[in-house]
Amino acid sequence: VPPPGALEGTFRIPRGSCNNMTDRPTTLSPDTPHGAPPSPPVRRVGLLGSGPLCAEIIDLLSGLDADRLASACAPRSSGLAIAAVCVNRDGVGGTPDFEVPEGCRICTSYDHVLEDPEVDVVVEATGSSNYVVASLRAGKDVVAAMPSVASRLTQVERALSTLGREGRRPPEFRYGAGACGGAPIVRQLLDAYRADDVTEVTGVVDPAAARILRAMAHDAGLSHEEAREATRRDPEDGEEEAEETLTARSTLRIVVRLAFGADARLGDIAASDTSEVTQHDFEYARMLGGTIVPVGRAAVDSTGQVAAYVGPAFIAAHDRLAQTGAGEVCVEVVAARAGT
Repeated sequence: VPPPGALEGTFRIPRGSCNNMTDRPTTLSPDTPHGAPPSPPVRRVGLLGSGPLCAEIIDLLSGLDADRLASACAPRSSGLAIAAVCVNRDGVGGTPDFEVPEGCRICTSYDHVLEDPEVDVVVEATGSSNYVVASLRAGKDVVAAMPSVASRLTQVERALSTLGREGRRPPEFRYGAGACGGAPIVRQLLDAYRADDVTEVTGVVDPAAARILRAMAHDAGLSHEEAREATRRDPEDGEEEAEETLTARSTLRIVVRLAFGADARLGDIAASDTSEVTQHDFEYARMLGGTIVPVGRAAVDSTGQVAAYVGPAFIAAHDRLAQTGAGEVCVEVVAARAGT
């Protein structure tokens, strides 16, 4: 099991100045000698998805004080309202698993949301990154809430560039915390570390893999396969799961872009899944005073290159990463001036 510092032999990603699509443009307040400008309109949101994440988004927006929401949305709008929720399970419609706000319509085709002139912002929460690019091409601002968007970053940049060449206003593209495995690290990397140089990011960014290894650590009789079955969110789901490291690599790709301005392909990130971890590994880890945790790590080396790795690693028991609880994600950032 490679320790967090063992990055030798991983693909080296040139640290560059790739376009950071999440940068917010500076807005200058206009001179208004003839009085204050009229209040901007409320922006209308279309949700793609019908699962728990959409329910949380609706609860969040519904629970915010109107003045606080208006302040957060200024100066471009005076608030947000859920206009449409698309429910499309395996190509057929249905009803969402949550209560929709009054005045919100339910549709069964994603195209209905993309073609709706009243929808200003699309929140993609299905895990299908195809709709991110389609929404941008339709002129909608987009918030990607799932790590799967990492596989489409190149297409996203092309779509934004094409719209600019056509003389159309390029829509805004943002990441939600869900795109970083649920870790609320996006705003911190964009704002808190804007004037600093990030040198290393390490975190538990794959909750599913973390659940498996946590179960093995707590029950010495569990094999990896038994732990995977025991921690499966839907025990009746017998379908083949996607490659385990895909979520972690997708998350780390976004983090690398935000933290270092480097564009890495998913294949550039060295990875090993947890399937080869055995109880013997946990036994040795305990002897060394630690445990095994699935981490994602990206760091700048002495030559200014960025190396990235996802997979199981030995973590000392006193380390915060080793103490991540069930359902939690944890990210540690090291910067030149702010420290850890």
